[in-house]
Amino acid sequence: MKIVHVGLFFLAKDVSLELFEQVVESIKVYGVSRCSKEIKDKYGI
Repeated sequence: MKIVHVGLFFLAKDVSLELFEQVVESIKVYGVSRCSKEIKDKYGI
């Protein structure tokens, strides 16, 4: 899945980086992202 999001992107803290990598190919957030530091670092959001 490729995600492009405008606004507040919120991902529950219990979603692991491994699970997110299995589902999401790329993500671009135009706004604020609330998710784990691992996911922010990996995807540059």
